[in-house]
Amino acid sequence: MAETDRVPQPFRGRRVGLRYDPAEDRLLLTLTDAAGNHRSFWLTRRIALGLAGLARQEAERLAAGTGVAAGRRGSAAGAAVQPATAKAPAEAEAARQAARLLTRVRVRRPKAGCVLAFEAEGEAPALLALDDAALGRFQGLVDGLARRAQWVAPTGATTAEKPEGPPAASRPKRRLH
Repeated sequence: MAETDRVPQPFRGRRVGLRYDPAEDRLLLTLTDAAGNHRSFWLTRRIALGLAGLARQEAERLAAGTGVAAGRRGSAAGAAVQPATAKAPAEAEAARQAARLLTRVRVRRPKAGCVLAFEAEGEAPALLALDDAALGRFQGLVDGLARRAQWVAPTGATTAEKPEGPPAASRPKRRLH
């Protein structure tokens, strides 16, 4: 197989940092591998709220399978989940400039925990293995940042607050022209 025909290897994150960027109105997800290399992704409101709901479902699934509350059982396989720490202005700007728009998140379910595969257009996926404790921290971090951004979840979602107002059946229909 020629060098150019090789499938790119996925990036395997060991640490994850997440912060809200008010100028972009997006979350900046930064993954760091064992060698200290970084991959950054912009998460839109829709992707972030969907990811928080997905993380919550996975945490509940793991808790139901183990008989313990999510976040109580840990293993060495989970990534370190933390809010993004303050960086030097040049380093923070470099992370913002290098960030790619996240287009899809897939979940893989090995025997223990879960693996999130973050995909951006034209790049190999970035993988993040989370045990149930790390998954609970990740879900809490995304939820907290969504609240800080004052994002409202779509109707029917369990993340953040639902919009107030009359039920959908009693609201007048809107026409799009």
